[in-house]
Amino acid sequence: MRKVDKKDIIDERSFFYNEPYTRRVEYILSKFDHPGFEEGYMLFRTLEVCKKTFYTLYGFVKQTFYNYKKAYTMGQRVGFHASFKKPLNPLPYKESRNENTDGIIYRLPKALSRDDVYREILGKMEAVGMTAISRVAFDNLWKKEFPNYGMHNSSAFAKCLLCVKFTTMLQHERRSAERAKLELDREKHLKHQMSGRTVYYSHRELSTSSPSLYLSFIHDAMDLTKTIIPRLCDKVKTLMGSVQPLLLKVIGILNHGHEPGVVTHVMVGGLWKSDPNYTITSIAKQLRDYENFHTDKKLGDLHFIDQTSHPLFNALMDDELVARGCCKMITMSFLVVGHTHEDVDAFFSKVNAAQARKDIESLPHFLAVVYHAQSSKAYPRVIQEVADYKEHVKEGHLMDY
Repeated sequence: MRKVDKKDIIDERSFFYNEPYTRRVEYILSKFDHPGFEEGYMLFRTLEVCKKTFYTLYGFVKQTFYNYKKAYTMGQRVGFHASFKKPLNPLPYKESRNENTDGIIYRLPKALSRDDVYREILGKMEAVGMTAISRVAFDNLWKKEFPNYGMHNSSAFAKCLLCVKFTTMLQHERRSAERAKLELDREKHLKHQMSGRTVYYSHRELSTSSPSLYLSFIHDAMDLTKTIIPRLCDKVKTLMGSVQPLLLKVIGILNHGHEPGVVTHVMVGGLWKSDPNYTITSIAKQLRDYENFHTDKKLGDLHFIDQTSHPLFNALMDDELVARGCCKMITMSFLVVGHTHEDVDAFFSKVNAAQARKDIESLPHFLAVVYHAQSSKAYPRVIQEVADYKEHVKEGHLMDY
């Protein structure tokens, strides 16, 4: 496996963002025009990378990448007819289209994913004694023979896939025995997610009623697509088309029974949007702010709902805190994806609403918006250095405990 040099990333970004907007669009669209695109690969300089790596290296969000892809395959919109709700004179970048689709795309049921179809194919091939095909061969066969069959373009953010699957299957299932089994499975799933919420509620009440004995806080990160600056309130999109964007990692922390009640940690995003070092640095900062509380060696109760964090490194950090005597016990729990808690989500919604009413041109402007987002002030704190806890674990420092 060939690694991408950090200097190449910086040079490529500097070249790209110093070009005019139209040149940047043409440059990215030309990246799609190479043989590896049909197999899911993009060209970063002379290296073929996957799509996620491509837009991460260039500093795009996922939606921006797929906007470029849509412009390449379907054309860039140059106007819009208000009466017919249709684009005017699309200018396709790609000249040749696949003639097998005939312009019609058939969507598979929402309850199905591409993995489900692949597993079903493997089962049928095994039943008739055929040799199983690889996932790459399956994807290539799909693109070549069935290009007009696609999945639903829906975001999985804040959505429980199991709930969607149960709902869709119950809408189409008519057999009483199968419906009873589906309803039982859905009830078990709902009880499972509610048990995690109940544990969180109980610990929240303990920390609120006995703040001298318990420390409980909920820790979650905002969607990176909503924390890109600069942005103007009178523009539909951010200023990514005219300037180099500044990616911010914004983490919201709600303290139960302790002041200040709402804290936000803001870190300037690096090359990667998800890294356990960001989460652990934020938690370490939070514990340092409550250092006087931890000198009593009482029970510390920490709760996280950030589903993108890495439980392994969080657990290692918690073990080290207990071994060092910072806390007697730490409880770490994760709520089910799609069933997050409403209090931290409500805070993020207020921040998003405040951003829509103000021009945010720099980091101080963003911090001011976060501070005044709600009546109970949310204190933003900028973290200037991110600790490399993964390297700390790799070097074997935990062996001393």
